[in-house]
Amino acid sequence: MFGYINAINSRLFPLINHIFIFLGHLASTILVYKITGIAGMKPMARNIAMVFFYISPCVCGTIFSCDALNQTYSHMWGMLAVYSYLVCESKKRYLWWSLFVMLAALSKDNGITWAIVPPIIAYAFGRESGRSLARNVGIGFLIAIAYVAIRLSLPHTIIHNGSHIE
Repeated sequence: MFGYINAINSRLFPLINHIFIFLGHLASTILVYKITGIAGMKPMARNIAMVFFYISPCVCGTIFSCDALNQTYSHMWGMLAVYSYLVCESKKRYLWWSLFVMLAALSKDNGITWAIVPPIIAYAFGRESGRSLARNVGIGFLIAIAYVAIRLSLPHTIIHNGSHIE
């Protein structure tokens, strides 16, 4: 999407890139605050977690540089997967979790790891039993397999980049 924006008006780059990275990290920071609340942390601990997340080198590096839109949004969608997993019940939980994992993985392939992270976090917060953890990690693997099947079925092209030696 952002490549199309750049193609329409290249003068918007890198400013719009920085703005969207900032917004993606801001959303993730808010999700850190909400998730730590679900975990039962006190407001001071939640604020410290939120500030620590936002000033981490990874976040600051992507905001002050002009790359990593894909990683920023992969992380944001993954955090939404965790949040939705923790707050939704029954079919809605699986629907939102799957959707956000797919969006995370479509942003960057490593986003597929969010297919198994939410049940582990729920278990760590005492919101899931060992039995449901095992079942939902299995479901997470099925989500990952579905993503891989979709990804491999999409057509692909090879674009040669003159700045890389093959």
